[in-house]
Amino acid sequence: METTSFHELYQAHARDVYRYALALSGNPADAEDIMMNVFFRAWTGEPLRRQAAKAYLLTIARNIFRDGRRKSWREQSLAPAHDELHAQPPRQDTQLELRETLRAMRDLPDLYRAPLEMWAAGGLTYQEIASELRATVVVVKMRIHRARQMLAQKLGR
Repeated sequence: METTSFHELYQAHARDVYRYALALSGNPADAEDIMMNVFFRAWTGEPLRRQAAKAYLLTIARNIFRDGRRKSWREQSLAPAHDELHAQPPRQDTQLELRETLRAMRDLPDLYRAPLEMWAAGGLTYQEIASELRATVVVVKMRIHRARQMLAQKLGR
């Protein structure tokens, strides 16, 4: 069982954990808080196996988000919080579509939302998701497919 150092763990997965946390929370500041908490837990916990590290970190992020949401985190704007970003601002209709999609995703049952988020925002493979959720790959594919169907129906597409 090959473990990884904290520095290697952070370098390899910080960006993905942040992106996943941002997809969950919709807020850059909350995403940074979630990411810091994830890596604090990873640093103070047991050494992680290199192959399972990303899935484990994303699961921690999801659990931290859930705990925070239970404590009534408020929904905030999706606008960038940093003025130094020089990206083109998204068009108004794109921002509205993104907000609608994120709201619709939050309304999905967790059974379907969790694998969809891990796949879309977390970039995990079906096998990694199946391992983390203790399900088969077929079940994960089916849940992601049904989640996408539910989203399309909620969004009228």
